[in-house]
Amino acid sequence: MTKEMNDITLHEATTPRKDTLSSGLVISQTPALNEVSKALTTLGSAIAHDTPITTNDLKHLEGALASLMVDIGGEPVPLEALPTNENILLWKEIEAGNFKNHRKITFLTPRVAQLLSAYKETLSLPGITTLSDTVAQALAKHQGYLILPGLTTLTTTTAQALATHKGGYLSLNALTTLSDTVAVALAKHQGFLHLPSITTLSTTTAQALAKHQGTIHCNQKIRDHIKRFKTST
Repeated sequence: MTKEMNDITLHEATTPRKDTLSSGLVISQTPALNEVSKALTTLGSAIAHDTPITTNDLKHLEGALASLMVDIGGEPVPLEALPTNENILLWKEIEAGNFKNHRKITFLTPRVAQLLSAYKETLSLPGITTLSDTVAQALAKHQGYLILPGLTTLTTTTAQALATHKGGYLSLNALTTLSDTVAVALAKHQGFLHLPSITTLSTTTAQALAKHQGTIHCNQKIRDHIKRFKTST
């Protein structure tokens, strides 16, 4: 089945009204949801008629649920990773212009990230452990310090998005390694780049970071490794 066949679409209103904020989500029916419904109907019928529930019946339901993806504000999410009610309540606060609890967020949609980018102070999101490209692009528009202490990995395309941040300070505290392509992307960042947990760099990665035009904060060993290539260019 194609991805489109496996998605429930939860549309995120770009201009939320009071009546849409009670749930913040609108679910559209799709073939994947129909498949789950069929599996549940089969089980319900077996129970109602006191007939055996077969292993295949259970596998059908298990497979249907496993294939189900939920599109939340443009982000495809498996059922087990759906945002908590606490996150949804925090989104509502942000929609209303209240950013005081933004550090508690553990799930971001592009729409919420876009709203957070308007925050006038340091934006620190310790609960965010993964970033999609679209969310990274939205956060990169933040005009102040951007701190992402929960990210332990970074894809090349996400790094490219974050590198466009022009708020003067980008902190990726938890990254311990960088791939060559991520280093090339981050080297284009303008401003202070905080990478305190990087423990090793390949020669290619160090050469890439040596092209960074601002300040890179890292441990002395890594700093010296990068500096070797700065002095040779």
